[in-house]
Amino acid sequence: MGGNAFAGDDPNLLFPRLSPRLYKQLKDEITTRLLKHFEYARVPIEAPEKTSHGDIDVLVCNAVSADAYDPARLSLALCARLWKQIKGSDTVNLAFDWPEDGADFPYQSRPLGSPHASATRSTDMLGQGVLSTKRCLFQVDVHICASPKALDWMLFSHAHGDMWNVLGSIIRPFGLVRNQRGLLIVIAEFAEKAGGGGMPKYLQRVLLTDDPSSTLGFLGLDETQYWKAFESVDQIRDDASRQSGRRRANQRLIFQRWLTDYTRAHPPRPYRPAVLAVAPTVDRPNTDAAAPPATVRAVDTAQAAKAFFGAELANRYSTAQDRSLLILGAQRLWADVRHHLTAKGAKGAELGYAMKGLKGCVQPDAFDAWAQGVLARGEPARDETEREMETTENQK
Repeated sequence: MGGNAFAGDDPNLLFPRLSPRLYKQLKDEITTRLLKHFEYARVPIEAPEKTSHGDIDVLVCNAVSADAYDPARLSLALCARLWKQIKGSDTVNLAFDWPEDGADFPYQSRPLGSPHASATRSTDMLGQGVLSTKRCLFQVDVHICASPKALDWMLFSHAHGDMWNVLGSIIRPFGLVRNQRGLLIVIAEFAEKAGGGGMPKYLQRVLLTDDPSSTLGFLGLDETQYWKAFESVDQIRDDASRQSGRRRANQRLIFQRWLTDYTRAHPPRPYRPAVLAVAPTVDRPNTDAAAPPATVRAVDTAQAAKAFFGAELANRYSTAQDRSLLILGAQRLWADVRHHLTAKGAKGAELGYAMKGLKGCVQPDAFDAWAQGVLARGEPARDETEREMETTENQK
């Protein structure tokens, strides 16, 4: 995304920005072409008030044939002029000839895997001097998603342009994070620890949901309106303010701070508080008061999440919390023990044997292997190591 994939490849290549009218025309045409090679091809809802577009982003998944995953063959089949793909990336950057004024977008369908002349990597093509004069092109980024569910989440995440940059800053103080996996909550005990206490981020967080509908419901946003294009930035704010107040009055705290800031800039709009389900009914918040500590906010959010998502989330949260705190506690315990022994003069082999002996007396034999596995890969499903840990502990 961004429209600069081919920037600097050749000074004779021009990538003018697309007008809204031309953008829509080309978006529809490219999507139609891609649907001949993928079961799904969707374009995220554009940001409001855009007067031009740098490129066209299309999300696809479920290829009709394996050839669609080959960027050179896909480029040929779509009649692109150039293509690029960064190693390991799921995105293919394509460059198409700019349509002439009043003319249809040039297209001559070719089957995937055609043995005839193919589109070439931009560097190879340019190196051969094929493009020797000024040429206007436009860029299309094809993002290949692993599944329809992954496509839906990406479509949701990129709807309305940078909207989630704003929403992310609103929900972050409450311990909520939206990333490529879904909507996550920070375990309360890690909310105020600098750097998460040295724990990897995935061990500090628990997945709430990867479903757009559930995410919108939890945050108090209207799902029907979300999937419609907004005419202006203010319309986004107006709708969030109205829906969060009217439909989730006394049920959500997430947008409270932002609602207050917004109503200061828009005094005619009446204020409607939105609070979490576990919080008491409140009047207009005192915006001059200090915000509660991060841990308190995280605990309140966790309680609201458990109430909204039910017992399954409550169990997963508790399991992840116990696992992460167990590993963090063990790390700190042995760091303190090592520091104490070192202060008493232990060093070298003596320190090593002392640490090993203490661990043998206090800690299950398989704990280190289990903890290292969790830290390296994330906790696997209940495996032999975990069962061995429990067996050893029961025998002590």
